[in-house]
Amino acid sequence: MLTGYGLNCDRETAYAFELAGAEAHRIHINQLLMGEEIGQLARLEDYQILAFI
Repeated sequence: MLTGYGLNCDRETAYAFELAGAEAHRIHINQLLMGEEIGQLARLEDYQILAFI
């Protein structure tokens, strides 16, 4: 789940994805652009779905 300034409802959307059986991660769009995630790299190819809210 991409989050950032001007993006809304990321927590609610992550919850909905989890209810559907997915493993949701909330990542600030700048972390993805810079290749950062807490403790590891965030790479676009690591994700199957990106939700822009």
